[in-house]
Amino acid sequence: MVIGVDGLDGDELRDISAPVMERLMNRGFGSYAARTQLTEATSSGPGWTSISSGVEASVHGIDSNGSYADRNTAYPSFLYRAKEELGLGTAASIQWSDIWDILEFDAADATGEGTMA
Repeated sequence: MVIGVDGLDGDELRDISAPVMERLMNRGFGSYAARTQLTEATSSGPGWTSISSGVEASVHGIDSNGSYADRNTAYPSFLYRAKEELGLGTAASIQWSDIWDILEFDAADATGEGTMA
């Protein structure tokens, strides 16, 4: 399970009471200091593409929100790789609809979508 919160700094998470997140992190792996990219602006599109693909924006080709068609598909998302290369069942639930444009159209076996209320 990967939980991402757009714009949440690790220091902010550490400074609040988040017992469920703390229990999840204690049972798996978590980081308060993870960084997604170092070569481009830290807007959501490049950041989430870096998180999903594991490479810098200078490699995956997304340097701003939108126009994800130019993404370097030689670096597929971890979700796609889990499904296609490892044969795992996958699911994604998102709130920011641009992530559907970042992920491969068939990366998730099951999908859900929340609201940004």
